Amino acid sequence: MSSLNRTIFKQSVIVSVLGLVAQVLGFASTVLIAKQFGASWQTDSWFFSYAIAMVVVNTVAGIAKLVFVPIFVEERVQAPERVQATVGMIVTSMLAISAVSLPCIWFLADMGLMNVGSTEKMQDLVVQLVTEMLPCIPFAILSTIFMMIYQAYQKFGWAELAMALRPLMVILTLLFKPDWGIHCLAIGNNIGYLFSTIAMAIILYTGTGLNVWPKWGFSPVVKKMAVMAAFPLLSILPSQIEPVALRAICAKMAEGSISALNYADRLAVIPMLLIGKGFMGVILSHWSKCSAENALDEVGRSLNRALSMLFTIVCPIVAGLIVTRSHLVRFAFRRGEFTEQDVALTIGVFMFLSISIIPEYLKMLLTRVLVICRDMKTMFVLTMIYTVTELGLALGLGIHWQMGVYGVGAAILSARVIMFVLCLLALKRYNVQVLWLTHAINSLKVIIACGIMSIGAKLIQWHGHELFLSAARGIRDHVNIRWVTEMAMILEIGSMALAGGIIYIGLLMLMRHADAKSLLSFVRLK
Repeated sequence: MSSLNRTIFKQSVIVSVLGLVAQVLGFASTVLIAKQFGASWQTDSWFFSYAIAMVVVNTVAGIAKLVFVPIFVEERVQAPERVQATVGMIVTSMLAISAVSLPCIWFLADMGLMNVGSTEKMQDLVVQLVTEMLPCIPFAILSTIFMMIYQAYQKFGWAELAMALRPLMVILTLLFKPDWGIHCLAIGNNIGYLFSTIAMAIILYTGTGLNVWPKWGFSPVVKKMAVMAAFPLLSILPSQIEPVALRAICAKMAEGSISALNYADRLAVIPMLLIGKGFMGVILSHWSKCSAENALDEVGRSLNRALSMLFTIVCPIVAGLIVTRSHLVRFAFRRGEFTEQDVALTIGVFMFLSISIIPEYLKMLLTRVLVICRDMKTMFVLTMIYTVTELGLALGLGIHWQMGVYGVGAAILSARVIMFVLCLLALKRYNVQVLWLTHAINSLKVIIACGIMSIGAKLIQWHGHELFLSAARGIRDHVNIRWVTEMAMILEIGSMALAGGIIYIGLLMLMRHADAKSLLSFVRLK
């Protein structure tokens, strides 16, 4: 393994491990929401409101990843004496964007332009919640920018811990102020984003020596970022409005459809956040450095390596999610106000979203190459195609064909597959060679191994269910724990995962897959 690939892997592990705290807390907050409010019109209103409030935040975050990191890394390498002034002017720009966006978001929510199909009581609650969420928007934008600056210095760990403060505050608000009802979620997010912004500013200063005070003036780098951000803005903004539009479509369906989509997405996004987030952030920073040093040949070699490793790692995870989907949804959410009807609705969407993890991972990796090549026009065209395709399929399958929220899940999967294929075709314009035949052979081996692994895991589930339930009862009798069903699910899922993992790696070794030994070396941390 090359030194660059080893560095990327180690830093990705650091980000993933430290980010685990934030992800566990974020998942715990979702579990508490499901327990206290279930999947009702109130939770539909909350998830809808949060999507509206985060449009600007996610747009800024997307532009920062695609434009800010590569240009800032280049500036840091070529003109380090201008970095502090550049940071100050970027902070000023972000505050100005926040000031302009707040009244726009409130106006859109108040006018009901983003509440197509919802009931009147839901629309009123959405407006209230969006209004309550407005204070957190500037803090969320600033904390995102501070994290990007921190990552531009090849530093990745502590920022993830700072982001854990937001879900922590939401959890504390849910636990100690349940009498506030659904409004406690907006208040908890406001407090959480404030604390995470302060923590990120401190981490940035101690880690790099940069302060984050606003600064007025002119910088050619900021101007360059603004020009470079034009096409990404046009492409990213529709993709950020898309979640809101999807939820508007779901609002025309059965009550709880928006909530089921969110709960399923929260489960399906776990592998993306634990593996993909750290990996993508680290590799973009390294590829930006390679681009600044005109080492694009290393980018090509690293891309083929990353494509192979991602598919090899993600495919069995997706197979495991599909096999255990019923257990996972029940274990995560089936308590309190979350009914069996809510479980069934969530399981159906979760299956589609689980499968779509594979094309989404690979698409994210390929779009990073387009960013390095500074091809923002292609990014714009591809994103527009993706957004139109997804929303069109969601309307057709969900509303016209009356598949409900399941149709929305199928639309998301189909659009992601199309987007991945288009990204592959777009790369032909550059000297980034994709080893098609090698990837095809390795992918076939992975798919065969995943199929056999899934059969083995299912056999364990069918023949071992009563055994796991009996073992859980025995544990309960000795340690006086009441949650027998949950314990049985943990034992069952754990046994299936362990056996499946052994079968999967063993089959790859037998088929002499290129990444089988690398997986074992990663486990041994060699």
